Amino acid sequence: MQTTVAAGYSTTGSLADTRQSGWAACRMATLKNTRQHLPSATTALLALLNTKARGIAVAERPIIFSGTDVRAILDGRKTQTRRIVKPQPPATHQFSGWCIATTRRKDEGGAVWRAGEDGVRLIDPHRANCPYGQPGDRLWVRETWAEHPDFPGCRYAIYRADPECEYDTDRWRPSIHMPRWASRITLEVTEVRAERLQDISEGDAMAEGAPLELAPIDYVRLGAVASRRGGFIRMWEQINGAGSWDANPWVWCVEFKKIEESRHG
Repeated sequence: MQTTVAAGYSTTGSLADTRQSGWAACRMATLKNTRQHLPSATTALLALLNTKARGIAVAERPIIFSGTDVRAILDGRKTQTRRIVKPQPPATHQFSGWCIATTRRKDEGGAVWRAGEDGVRLIDPHRANCPYGQPGDRLWVRETWAEHPDFPGCRYAIYRADPECEYDTDRWRPSIHMPRWASRITLEVTEVRAERLQDISEGDAMAEGAPLELAPIDYVRLGAVASRRGGFIRMWEQINGAGSWDANPWVWCVEFKKIEESRHG
């Protein structure tokens, strides 16, 4: 099966910054409904597509973090998160790039994998949009919480991730049930990448808030040294199960900055 390629797309692995010329090229590609190989798929470009060109407000979505991750975000040690692409592209497909202009508007800003290319069309494309948004969008953090026992019904929250929390309550509520009003952390997405899990660098692992540790395989290697990457591997397998690192799935790498913190407890 062959499907027409998006009118404009970038073959880079990330949604990075661009100049006004990129926006102009994309507009021209959209008007002509032809494929353009733009130098980069970009923060500014997608922001224009989502806001200026269509008048769409910045999107806001919830995202769940563990207590450990929440503490790392509050301390400024965590500015990235990796989440598995669902569903995974077929094993036979290669990463093609990002849709930045297409007649199928729901595909814009999404990643594309392909089985092949005939010069005009992508063969059997697999498309996926990052559920955590695009650069400029916001994420509000969900974490384990409870209503303040001294102020029931007053929209005053306490958080289990806080080491100084002195309240021993049996009414902790799962993060999935946190309402927007109780969230104390808002993040702004600054970059989105699609990459293989094992492509993570030492610098990326540090931005994930990973500690210095030996990777599991390094315990049997003479002279092995601890690394942030080793710490990330352990953290990943704790969350996703044994063998999940070796599976090397495609992941969304979402970079963010903390823009708001309004404590309720």
